[in-house]
Order: sequence, then C-alpha cells, then structure tokens
Amino acid sequence: MGRKNCLFSKTNEGAMGNAVIYSLLGSCEIANVNLLKRMERSLDNLYPGISEDELTKLLPCNFI
Repeated sequence: MGRKNCLFSKTNEGAMGNAVIYSLLGSCEIANVNLLKRMERSLDNLYPGISEDELTKLLPCNFI
C-alpha cells in the first residue's frame, strides 16, 4: 500500500511514519474495524510516556 507513496516523503523519518500509518490502516481493514472510531479512540488515548502494554491495547486487533 505505501511502497510507492513513501517515495514522496521528504525524509526517511517521514517515510517511516507513513509506513506505520499505512500498516495501521491495513490492519483495520483486515480486522474489519471501523477506521474512524478506531482512530478517534487511539488518538484520544495517546500521550507521551505511554507504556507498551497500553499501546498494545490500542492495536486494531484489540479494538472492541
């Protein structure tokens, strides 16, 4: 999904960020999760210093 789109990123960090977002979008599609609701919940629950366990709960496969 993102292989060609990453070519348009200005930096390597931007390309990596794009790849993460594309992976999350693809995971939502595979898990048959409502993308908008999932992104709202995830963005509302992200904060600096979040633990790995809390991040795991935000993955599409754990979205209820």
